[in-house]
Amino acid sequence: TKFMSDVLKLELVEAHCLPVLLYAIDCLALNQSQIKGFNSWWNSVYRKNFNYNKWESVKQVICMFDRLDVKHMIHERRLLFVKRQLTSDNAAMRKLANIFTYGPELRDLQLQCGTNISCSVSKIKSVVRMSFRSICAK
Repeated sequence: TKFMSDVLKLELVEAHCLPVLLYAIDCLALNQSQIKGFNSWWNSVYRKNFNYNKWESVKQVICMFDRLDVKHMIHERRLLFVKRQLTSDNAAMRKLANIFTYGPELRDLQLQCGTNISCSVSKIKSVVRMSFRSICAK
């Protein structure tokens, strides 16, 4: 059916294009405008694939497929990146991550996501996912 074909196209794009879009994004200092730009680009994939107009929101579709929007993917990846660096074998990376943990950027990110860097990886992922679902429910 057409729907299954659309889902398969989406999975192909996710498998091949999303990794390129998100490559090393977790270690970049992006402002909100840049994150919105990335989110908009990814939303256009859903719009094109499922014949949505530019002014129509695709949040519900993304949520229906149990995916995250790019904004939440970036937040999750950044939190997990810092968490990994805190336990890194590389002393310099551990030191930089420790310095970063006391800065306002990480504090704001943790506040936005409703989680803490000291939580487990699965807990961070779960809280970020719940955060996106709560936005979808509005």
